[in-house]
Amino acid sequence: MAKKLISQEALANICNDSSIKTFEDLESNYGLTQKYIYNRLYISCKDVIPQSELDRLRCWYKELAKNSGVSPYVYNESKKKKKNIEEEGEVIISVEDEEDEFEGRVVGESVRGLDGKIKEYRYKILVHGKDPIEGSLTLNQMQTLYFQYSNEGAKLSARKVLESFPQFNINELKKVLRAFKITKDCKPFAPHFVESHTEEELKELLLQYSVDRVAKSAVKDEIKYKNSIITDQAKEIEKLKQERSNIEEWTKDIDFKGFEIKRMSPIPNSGKTLILYPSDWHIGCYLKPTSTFYHPYDLPEIKRRIDKMISPFLNMHFEEIIVANLGDTIDGFGGQTSRGGHILPQIQEGDKEIYKWFMEAMTYLFDLIHTNLKFEKIRYYAVGESNHGGTGEWICQKSFENLLNNRYPNVQTCISDEVYSLFKVYNENFIITHGKDDLNMFKNLPLTVNNDPKAQLNILNIMLDKFGISKANFIKGDLHQSATTFGFKFRYRSVGCMLGSSEWTGANFGDNDAYLDYDIVNTKGEILEGRIKLN
Repeated sequence: MAKKLISQEALANICNDSSIKTFEDLESNYGLTQKYIYNRLYISCKDVIPQSELDRLRCWYKELAKNSGVSPYVYNESKKKKKNIEEEGEVIISVEDEEDEFEGRVVGESVRGLDGKIKEYRYKILVHGKDPIEGSLTLNQMQTLYFQYSNEGAKLSARKVLESFPQFNINELKKVLRAFKITKDCKPFAPHFVESHTEEELKELLLQYSVDRVAKSAVKDEIKYKNSIITDQAKEIEKLKQERSNIEEWTKDIDFKGFEIKRMSPIPNSGKTLILYPSDWHIGCYLKPTSTFYHPYDLPEIKRRIDKMISPFLNMHFEEIIVANLGDTIDGFGGQTSRGGHILPQIQEGDKEIYKWFMEAMTYLFDLIHTNLKFEKIRYYAVGESNHGGTGEWICQKSFENLLNNRYPNVQTCISDEVYSLFKVYNENFIITHGKDDLNMFKNLPLTVNNDPKAQLNILNIMLDKFGISKANFIKGDLHQSATTFGFKFRYRSVGCMLGSSEWTGANFGDNDAYLDYDIVNTKGEILEGRIKLN
């Protein structure tokens, strides 16, 4: 056998040599054996030779075999592997060969008419110990085989394709596929189909096949989804029927008409404390009209939101009102956060105007409380540190404390110097903080703690080691969202913000409404939570 692969052109020239009548002439003149030519035409490089040329060369090869008085098929008996396969109750013999021998036992070829066009496809499958399986496929059958099996066609499995070819069993069909070199990666076009269509037509058909596959897949997915919904709804209906049956069974002996209706005594107006938690005012923050979520935010808008803070409590009487300001009341100082390096979009008038807005807004809040609400005592707390307000806000708060004490001497004030502050209401402890300090905390306190053991441990350390208490209500702002969860021995409440969405939070986390959260505490330590939408 020749060691070097000869080119297609050289092979065509040898085929045209009229002096070559037998394999002996071929080996004598060109040093090529029958086995080499067989492998060249049926195995090694079949795919790189055009089908029409391949058919011509194979006819020449068979003529040489006939003149030489030998079989055109080349076998290597030493490499046969026999394997018994039990299928559908009967035992058949399947011969599995190495690749080159297997091709010798499974042969497929196209047959052309006088007009040079393919008219059918013939195959011959040799099975050890049995008569060979021979037959032919029509042009339509071959096109069906290519289209159904190819990944770019119908993308069916061999067993599914078998439904269109009842003359075969699964083993025979697979050998026919191998005989004609039909794989999943083939184009979905038989050779005769390729010859009768232009390249553009074939590309258009491939595109159409792709669209059809996607459409069929979408329909299947839709049907599957709808069926799953119907199944789930049927289960839910059955569940509801069973629950209704259970309720009817459980309640059939209960006499509801005989129930005694208890008339409850009204709760006295006194003995209730209202705690307001205004947080994250961000006074001075500038929102461009082109922001993703634009909400006007100037001093008149801040006052409108303060009106909404107070209005729900107009007809109520409280023993005490506590305003606990949780920080970030101003957006920043010097156009930056307390830590610096973060330039903030703020009103053009700068720090002086922000200070004026702060003083006017806070004064307006306490004027409304004193003018419109009924109470006996009042307190004002402000946290000592927050990541936006920082020292600039603390100065604003101290300045406001001086104004408030002169304007309303009855207000008990506490402007903290620290991150955490504690106050008591009846027998309840309240720890307030912003949620992130001026400088040291690299991470905000979380929105919730029920699944955060590290945060729970941190808060327990603050309760026990800093304040010496074993039970508390821990109230924080910062994240512009409301949530209540519970840790060991404490209630953890994150409160909403007065601002709503800033330009940055809107772009990164979506739109967020402005809220005021509050607690109403009675003398028994019972707490009613609430929140008021402000925009």
